[in-house]
Amino acid sequence: MDVRIKKTKNNLASAIQELLLTKSLDDISVTELCTAAGINRTTFYKHYTIPTDVVEEIIKSVIE
Repeated sequence: MDVRIKKTKNNLASAIQELLLTKSLDDISVTELCTAAGINRTTFYKHYTIPTDVVEEIIKSVIE
């Protein structure tokens, strides 16, 4: 995996974990997540469709 993609996914994972401390997953918007992660929405949509996808990927990586 490209280092830039790995960094983007790590930033999103960290941002969503931080946001989940104060909000439910259903209340986190793509825009809010992207702002917290420091990425563009276009970049988000290259890898995911909704914030839940980020959480699913985190869970999948923990299981593996």
